[in-house]
Amino acid sequence: MKRYFTIIVTFIIAFSGFSQSIFRPALAYNEHFCSEPEIVVYSTFINKFTSSKLRFVRISNILTSTWTSAYCDCELCRDVKTDTADFILPVGDSCTTSMHFYPANKKGLGSVQIKIFDTANASVFVIGEYRASCWGLSSSFMDMNDIKIYPNPSNSSLTVSFGSIEPYTLNVVTADGKLLMKTKVEGLNHKIDISSFAPGLYSIKIESGGKLFFTRFIKI
Repeated sequence: MKRYFTIIVTFIIAFSGFSQSIFRPALAYNEHFCSEPEIVVYSTFINKFTSSKLRFVRISNILTSTWTSAYCDCELCRDVKTDTADFILPVGDSCTTSMHFYPANKKGLGSVQIKIFDTANASVFVIGEYRASCWGLSSSFMDMNDIKIYPNPSNSSLTVSFGSIEPYTLNVVTADGKLLMKTKVEGLNHKIDISSFAPGLYSIKIESGGKLFFTRFIKI
């Protein structure tokens, strides 16, 4: 049986004042085997504060039981017990930061929020939220012949034909991991309106009864 990680990271920019410091990308998505001991989520931080002397503070730490996490700022990778530390990044420079989630071979999820600010002015800050999840340790997959998606490519709509009448959860995701649609459907056929989607490659994930189905389509 195959096992997958879904790694999702979103960043929330919060301002008090006129800080233009940011985290990039806004969203990252990946899949790995659940046997991996570590899930790493990366982002680029750009310092637009007025000082190079910065501080990070872990302001939210929501983890499944037995999970732990550790943060790497622009200078050092901290241990799982470090919730705040100072670091240096010249004004205008950028660096790669990362959150390291350790799931201990247990399905679940993690969400950590990090606030970064100038040590001389804590009222101006930016917040990044890092998320990771393991969807299961023993996921099985639907038969490829059970589900049909057509036409592909398409410029207006897709039809999803299911092999049986039962509840399904259908997700549409962009190539960079942004969730565009999540809906529960029943019946043998379901039409998806993609007329407003930008041209490009998209993924569809379908879940039902603990089984998964993945495929891709092209919007033209």
